[in-house]
Amino acid sequence: NKSVVTTGIYQRYFEADGKIYHHILDPRTGYPCENTLYSDTIITDSSLTADALSTVCYLMGYGAANDLIDQLEKCRCIVYYK
Repeated sequence: NKSVVTTGIYQRYFEADGKIYHHILDPRTGYPCENTLYSDTIITDSSLTADALSTVCYLMGYGAANDLIDQLEKCRCIVYYK
């Protein structure tokens, strides 16, 4: 009775000149988001909530994402980072 949704850069990416380009774009720059995360997985009751949170948490980065998830009831996050 839970939904599990993952956002990450492990599948859709390419590397050029030593830099990884992926599909998760930072809305502030329009370029691929740069942080230390490879992926995050949200576990919660709603697939819609999990999908939105997984992308938002990826964009926020490790520390801010953990702070956000800690404030939410019935929501957990698994993060894979460098």
